[in-house]
Amino acid sequence: SDAVFIASLVYIDRIKKLWPDFEVSNLTMHRLLAATVTVGAKFFDDTYYRNAYYAKVCGLNVRELNSLEEELLQLIKWRLAISPDDLDHYSSIILGKLLEAPGSEAARAA
Repeated sequence: SDAVFIASLVYIDRIKKLWPDFEVSNLTMHRLLAATVTVGAKFFDDTYYRNAYYAKVCGLNVRELNSLEEELLQLIKWRLAISPDDLDHYSSIILGKLLEAPGSEAARAA
């Protein structure tokens, strides 16, 4: 859902604010997104899949995804809830970036 992808960005932002030295690189981004999307889906969606499904989709084994999920929860201090205002704020940021992107579908639709 849209809320899951927005939540994923919020969680990454929370990590960066709580742990300024946390490095996101080409090597870590894939795993970070796998963990944030999995956790976001479990928190925001009424129906979600087992970790085996998310692990397969993300190209990880279940044990690694479980470990990433646990580490993420510790990094964000188990703060999964996102206020409606924050969801709107991050949605606006994402939409703004989409509208700025040259040749994007969002820019043509606006």
